[in-house]
Amino acid sequence: MASDLVARRARVSITGKFDADCSRPEAVPETTSIMIDETRLGARIGRFLLGKPLFHYELVTSTNDVAWELVARGFPEGTAVIADEQSAGRGRMGRRWVCPRGEGLLISIALSPDPMPGLPATLTSIAALSAASAVRRENLAAQICFPNDVVIRGRKVAGTLVERRLVRAREWFVMGIGVNLNCRPETLGVSLDRPATSLLAEKHAPIDRSDFAVNLLQELNRFYRLLVQNRLDAIIECWHDLLARQRNMTVQYMNASYSGEVVDIHPLYGLTLRLDSGMLKTFKGELVQRVR
Repeated sequence: MASDLVARRARVSITGKFDADCSRPEAVPETTSIMIDETRLGARIGRFLLGKPLFHYELVTSTNDVAWELVARGFPEGTAVIADEQSAGRGRMGRRWVCPRGEGLLISIALSPDPMPGLPATLTSIAALSAASAVRRENLAAQICFPNDVVIRGRKVAGTLVERRLVRAREWFVMGIGVNLNCRPETLGVSLDRPATSLLAEKHAPIDRSDFAVNLLQELNRFYRLLVQNRLDAIIECWHDLLARQRNMTVQYMNASYSGEVVDIHPLYGLTLRLDSGMLKTFKGELVQRVR
């Protein structure tokens, strides 16, 4: 494409073809649907490692889908995709991610770090850390709920999805992050695991999507730099600082349910419970289907 930033009116499918006939949901009030300011956003990410080139679309199937297409076409690490709306947004375990048009931040970033043990779990931790830290910059007490959700007062405000593929004989990852920014309370409903919320519902004021995108990318660059520097201890320490802690938890794991007392939670090694039988059992985050 001729520019790092695609025109706001562009509508693309995963094939990269323009679709001028995409249907639109009912319009939302301007106080909640705040459009991305491409010029301002582009000017503020110039110094970032991750977040450029940045492509902004009005409608995509999934920002992860488009990011993978760009990786296949040879775009570099750090390439980012933002969309106002997804027709087939997804989360972990094949679940749908739904956010009304223009009311959230839907972003995916292509990554290709050097190989190291536990890389998928580390990137999932960085995704949750970045989202939670960006929300906290809005003076809201966001926490990380194992393995990958971001919550405010126990209500889900953001989710992450890290996917891995081999492209041109190198391991690539696409990190997808979805944050409920200006969603009205009546549109949120209840997620599979817990009630949902938005920054608008918690702060009672609309959030500038461009400003929030910059804050999120700034946090992501900060934590990714620690990864590149092999400072996993610093990442883990920050993750634990924002962890939502519970004394007892129930885990849906490989289609079976387990309950017990929390012994330890680690972003790389997983959740360890002391089951009612007294036995200790550890659950890897990538295989956890549900936590409550």
